[in-house]
Amino acid sequence: MNADGARLTDRFESSPPTAEPPRYYQPTLPGLSTASLVSSSAAAGAVAGLVGATLRFVLLGPPGSGKSTQGQILSQDKGIPHVSVGELIRQEVASGSELGQRLEEETRGGKLATPALVRDLIQDRLERDDAARGFVLDGYPRQDEQLAEFEEMRREMGWGDILVLGLEVPEEEVTRRLAGRGRADDTPEVIRNRMEIYRQETEPVMDYFRSRGESLGIDGNGTIEEVSHRLHDALEERQSGNS
Repeated sequence: MNADGARLTDRFESSPPTAEPPRYYQPTLPGLSTASLVSSSAAAGAVAGLVGATLRFVLLGPPGSGKSTQGQILSQDKGIPHVSVGELIRQEVASGSELGQRLEEETRGGKLATPALVRDLIQDRLERDDAARGFVLDGYPRQDEQLAEFEEMRREMGWGDILVLGLEVPEEEVTRRLAGRGRADDTPEVIRNRMEIYRQETEPVMDYFRSRGESLGIDGNGTIEEVSHRLHDALEERQSGNS
């Protein structure tokens, strides 16, 4: 990862407004804030009150799946912080600190940072008062070593129940989205490397949470509103099953 972008988060550049519904352009859409998406989208607005068993959410998915957009909507809707691992790392790298330099070196070329370093950043953030009642954790844990750190942190902080939301997008769509951003570091080789890392390291993490009954798979194709609607339906169905 370098200072102008994070390897561990999904970001899409702004696109000129069109007559079609907005798709996954992050962090903002021209003339359309995340807050207005929440209020204008019936699907996203309907998520209010569908808490299920927990307000502690983890968002996972391949690069380009739209985790940040859906995380921001869910965060505003629930009144809990959206904690992006990529943003935490990017801020640390931009600070020029010794830790930031180590993180930049470790994540270059789409690789993942040392689990202990990432865990320290995340735990510091989640110990703040605004995360006491819940959070949306975006892009973590993403590998077995991070999973071990996450579960230890979970025990130490007494979180109890969590819900992992897995955004599912086919590889060809991921490639199209990332290539369409026009960023110099979104080369075919880097995209292939990131997808291979996801298959080898993150999919087993999803399998772990799935085996514990702590995950929901969400189709990540379509517009922001369409995906939010699916998220709403999945949360509603889970809540109904738990009631």
